[in-house]
Amino acid sequence: MIENEKVGNFLRELREKEELSQQKLGMIVYVSRQAVSQWELGKCVPDLQQAIALSKLYNISIADIYAGEIITNKEKYNSIMEFIIKSEMKKTRKIITLLVAIICVLLFIFLAYYFFNVYNKISVYTVDTIEDKYVIRGIINKSVNDIYVNFELNETVDNLCLTYKDTKLKCSNNVNYFVTKEKIGYNEELPELSHISINEFVDNLYVEINNENRIKLNVIKDYKNDNFIFNHDTKSANYNEKFESNNKEIPDKILKNFQYNEKENQYKYTNKKDEINIDYNLNNNTIIFEYKIKSKIYNVIYNLLEKKITYYSIKDMKTNEIEHENKEKEISKDIEQTFIDQYLNKYIY
Repeated sequence: MIENEKVGNFLRELREKEELSQQKLGMIVYVSRQAVSQWELGKCVPDLQQAIALSKLYNISIADIYAGEIITNKEKYNSIMEFIIKSEMKKTRKIITLLVAIICVLLFIFLAYYFFNVYNKISVYTVDTIEDKYVIRGIINKSVNDIYVNFELNETVDNLCLTYKDTKLKCSNNVNYFVTKEKIGYNEELPELSHISINEFVDNLYVEINNENRIKLNVIKDYKNDNFIFNHDTKSANYNEKFESNNKEIPDKILKNFQYNEKENQYKYTNKKDEINIDYNLNNNTIIFEYKIKSKIYNVIYNLLEKKITYYSIKDMKTNEIEHENKEKEISKDIEQTFIDQYLNKYIY
């Protein structure tokens, strides 16, 4: 056992023998004058690093420092060294325990962040609507911040609008498909979409065809990340038979290089070096390309069944504005051929 007062007296004697002031000694062993004073008053003892420095200065052993005298007895020397080793191991365990506690707290913060910002916030819905002569089928994907709406009609129409209640979200002319991205929660451009839930959004979606037919979309939830341990497939019985039948032939490059996501029924590919993300949606046989060239983000939707580009856009990363956007009939042959040569043939065929 270390006797603080005995150690303090011993250290004072050693210092005075060397004719050192407390200030000077503190400078030599890199501690303050107050620390030296605390040692000599017996209020505390030097730690191991400080004891090593003192033992070198006074040319004595570490055991002598903690014994408060020059040890001549081997058993006492061994006893003191054993006590020092156990004390340091105890300190080490405390440090390890503290580090583990910090890691646990950080892990808890991460899980809490995930729970409140990601968990239960990703949903996939199937659009499956038949009314009059129109058949409308597609997918609605809800991510953390955005909603992606993608559906097809069974025929080309002159004018097609997607509406939330009575608010028109987007309109297109001479098309048989529809692709758009919307924000809910806070939307400065469309206040009607602020502070509404995803369920309220999908329950009030309509399409207007040729400014005459107003059809309420039948939207069915397929998947939601609301289960921590066991995910379950909620695919509806009314799932799109047309889409199912189109999934017979998948290009070899997709099967070899892409990762299949069973819950979303998609093949996904990411290449950080080439700065490209590709999603192949088996539900509607569309491949969504997103890639970067300098400060631009390119988005291309390619219909694998019909083998044609149905959507093409360029967004400026600095302004976050879409500076170029083309629909199927507006896409030039040059754009289509460049895309096929540089991306489609490289990653798909």
